[in-house]
Amino acid sequence: MELEYLKEFSTLAKTLSFSRTADRLFTTQSTISKHLHSLEDELGMRLLKRTNRHVELTEEGRAFLPYVERILQIQYEYQTFFYNRKKEERCILSIGSIPGMAQYHITDILIQFRKQNPNITLEVLEADTQELKKAIISDQCELAFARDQDILSSDEFVQIPYCTDRIVAILPPGHPLAGKKPLMLQDLSHEDFLLLKKNTSLYRQCVEACQKAGFSPHVVFQGERLENIMDLVSKGMGVALLTELQAISLTPPGLTVVPLFPELITSVSLVYQKDQPLSMAALHFIHCMEQEERR
Repeated sequence: MELEYLKEFSTLAKTLSFSRTADRLFTTQSTISKHLHSLEDELGMRLLKRTNRHVELTEEGRAFLPYVERILQIQYEYQTFFYNRKKEERCILSIGSIPGMAQYHITDILIQFRKQNPNITLEVLEADTQELKKAIISDQCELAFARDQDILSSDEFVQIPYCTDRIVAILPPGHPLAGKKPLMLQDLSHEDFLLLKKNTSLYRQCVEACQKAGFSPHVVFQGERLENIMDLVSKGMGVALLTELQAISLTPPGLTVVPLFPELITSVSLVYQKDQPLSMAALHFIHCMEQEERR
């Protein structure tokens, strides 16, 4: 049984897409289909139900998947051991990330990765998604945690979904709408808004959502640092729109975090350049991220 075939099956079980699996593994859909047929012939059972538009695991495929994951985990462990053992010189892995690494538990992945790979030094670039896209294309970083809004329209990148968050309103002390949960975005149409700097993914998403709700937001402040925005909200300068995971960890006493309706979802993926083979260090990092997600 080929380990390569098992890796393809494992990835296909996550993506439920031959095209996305091919992009992630730098191969073709026809190759994956051929290998899957070989795997099914060897096992004597079907692992996937396939139609033109839909892929799903069979009952046998779902039962087989935990065994595959255990085999691939053992492969990762021995590859990591020998990779680090034979390296005489330290290696650098450059990774990009949107701000908020601690809130999104990206720092936990970095810590675990360093424990498993002591010979690899991490070089991290913190920036907005647009800047991260440019950094990947120019080889400043090999991987990046980026927001999907600015990636989905591009066919230059492979995406591995990481987490989702939602945008919430942060209201100053004593605000009359503080008790209204959830809050309709149009309820804030007459407010002054404090947002992250212009041209960031979240700025564009917030402005577009307000316009869809029937008004253009009156933005009185744009900034980079969340703690500054929180301080200005606490002093009554206006209402902030930020992501919930960041807001919960940074909101000082007295401010109110209110969910919005309809929900404004923002998703984060680990992305890298399509058709650009990854280094062993980057492949190890992806495996480490998937390990942490399963815990």
